[in-house]
Amino acid sequence: ERADDLRALVIGNPPAGAAWPQLRGAYDEAVAVTATLEQAGLLGNVDSYLFDPTGPARAEDLDDSAASVENALFESEYRIVHIAAHGAFDAANPSESGVVIGPGTYLTAQFIGQVQPVPDLVFLNCCHLGKVDEGQDGPNPASGDFARLGASLAQELIRSGVRAVVAAGWAVDDRAATAFASTFYHQLCHLGATFGEAVFSSRQAAFRAAPNSNTWGAYQCYGDTGLRLAPLNA
Repeated sequence: ERADDLRALVIGNPPAGAAWPQLRGAYDEAVAVTATLEQAGLLGNVDSYLFDPTGPARAEDLDDSAASVENALFESEYRIVHIAAHGAFDAANPSESGVVIGPGTYLTAQFIGQVQPVPDLVFLNCCHLGKVDEGQDGPNPASGDFARLGASLAQELIRSGVRAVVAAGWAVDDRAATAFASTFYHQLCHLGATFGEAVFSSRQAAFRAAPNSNTWGAYQCYGDTGLRLAPLNA
């Protein structure tokens, strides 16, 4: 079952608890993605849950933000789901692998796979962890955890019926990540590009934004390269 219109959900920097730093890059990326999607006439509505890293992070707010993210996925029908946040990978405990949306609360592939109708596109940027201080919890950029997290989430999402998945495979440069995501949605939703064409243009944009970074190659892209996000009745 597919959503009837081109509605999008954007989640940026959900507070994950004291053990995880605030992600200014994830917030800025989500703001830029929201603006790009809203400017594209193809989309009907964009629902955004953006958690400002300069705002208060009270304990009661953490539980509320996790619940709001979970509820948002079931409140409307979405063709696009974009999440920029912390990610965690635990091969021995899949229930604690996924997008961190609160203290001990993970948005897993199985959870997203329960969303009906199934989104056409899911973009997971859970690798803004290049600035995590040594000793803090979270995936180790040098261990391959990022790549395994992205592959694990993407595989389950494709199995659940998602037509295309983008998942960062290692820690990304914030500026290049924002350039990649903004270009990606401009290509898909404004210019009518295919998924494959949008990915190619986005890699070029990420390279131009940070030529000394390997962020342009960080994104694992799965699914139908010919996918176009046209209205279903077009």
